Amino acid sequence: MGAGADVTACIYLPTVMSPMTFNFTPHKDACMDHGGIPASVVVKDAGITSVSVGYVESKVSGFKCLSAPSYWTLAYNVDGSSYSGSVRTQWMCPPENNSITLDNPGTTTVNTAPARSTVTHQEWHGRGSLFIIFSPATADLLAATDST
Repeated sequence: MGAGADVTACIYLPTVMSPMTFNFTPHKDACMDHGGIPASVVVKDAGITSVSVGYVESKVSGFKCLSAPSYWTLAYNVDGSSYSGSVRTQWMCPPENNSITLDNPGTTTVNTAPARSTVTHQEWHGRGSLFIIFSPATADLLAATDST
């Protein structure tokens, strides 16, 4: 089994003026066996809102994939606006545990339940659960959604 996890995409907003639909799109590289599924969620209330984007797993076969990290990107956009964001993640599956590292500031991960966090690296054994939490800049998001 590769470095697999059931992944949940989350949006953290401290305030919400009106409902917004966030559309999540996963992308996998050649060293990922499972890349998840697209999903959408309507954010109506302040705090964390989440939706499952399915199972994601890196490959554990093939010389190239055994000797290099696997990359998986989770992108999002907001319906009716120009606002979007993404995070590129690096997946590793050494013999003892699985791990994921996020590459951009402002996006965090937890492996227990959706919660505010500053963590950008997680490790787990076997099939795990991961919550990737996007925290868009509220002023930028409101400006993008007000201008359409």
